[in-house]
Amino acid sequence: MPHAFDEVGFHERVFVLRHLCHGSRGLCTTKPDDKGDDCKDYRQWMKTLVSDHLINLSIKCRILQDSFGGAGIPLDFEKIDKESRHGLDIGRIKGDSSPLCLREACNKVIHATETRLIWCDMADAGGHKDQECWSGDLVLLGSRHDNPWEVYLHVDDFAIAMARMVDLIDDVSWERLYAGDV
Repeated sequence: MPHAFDEVGFHERVFVLRHLCHGSRGLCTTKPDDKGDDCKDYRQWMKTLVSDHLINLSIKCRILQDSFGGAGIPLDFEKIDKESRHGLDIGRIKGDSSPLCLREACNKVIHATETRLIWCDMADAGGHKDQECWSGDLVLLGSRHDNPWEVYLHVDDFAIAMARMVDLIDDVSWERLYAGDV
């Protein structure tokens, strides 16, 4: 039997990751004296939280995909991947115009040797640069067989697509995957 898959926990992590994408600007508009000491380390906290959730979700997605194939349960993951990404732009590989699929995006998250969150400037009421907040996007860098690659990832769309993928795997498939578990 494959590893157990906690579908509720998966969706909770997706929720937190999406909240990080959308909550960054709101937190950064809070008055400086209301942010508390933790916000001094805002950039590092964001990178750590985003990285942890992305890695966790990506590994689980890949294990899930491989588990169905290893159990001989025929699922058309290319079709599920395409349906999961419908209307979304999860990102792109630099120099490649084809859409980034979930499996490849998960692989890039897992194998990245460098991760850069993309920050955007925020202005105060007078239009002066006040501080930066996380844009919700990031760049992943790595190499395969000495060939460097760079991926621009829209984290919110990526998270939505991963949640959709899990939802598209019907109950019959889940039952078959864990049929031998006691």
